[in-house]
Amino acid sequence: MNLDTQYSRLAEKRLGLAGAVVSLCLAIPLLITINRLYAASEFELSRARVRDEIAHYAHALSTAIDRQLNLLPAMKAFLEQDDQDPARSEDFHVFAQAMYASSEGMRAVQFVEDGVIRYCYPEAGNPGVIGYDLLQDPRPSIRADVE
Repeated sequence: MNLDTQYSRLAEKRLGLAGAVVSLCLAIPLLITINRLYAASEFELSRARVRDEIAHYAHALSTAIDRQLNLLPAMKAFLEQDDQDPARSEDFHVFAQAMYASSEGMRAVQFVEDGVIRYCYPEAGNPGVIGYDLLQDPRPSIRADVE
């Protein structure tokens, strides 16, 4: 082989190698950009899925809170009755039983006056609470809630 032919082949190889290096240098930023765009779109899809799932829980929580808040006018009307009425204890039992039955998650319905628990429903599971003075409770958070 003559020297010109060898030089020509070597130049072709170098040219091919240079072209590959240039192509690679151009392809890497393009691939990085494509990867970032893909990651961003996956992130947005994940956010949308989480947002949809949370919306379901938010609606359920809102409904539960509304259900509890809707009981307050009835409770207010009951509490505004004459507290000297001898039938008040029985009235409370009937009222509290209905309120308790209509509300999931409620542990007890209590009538507290001047910090003292006067009536409690259900009585089962709440022994000794009638007459308990919440203002004398050793836990500061309980006293603060009552005050």
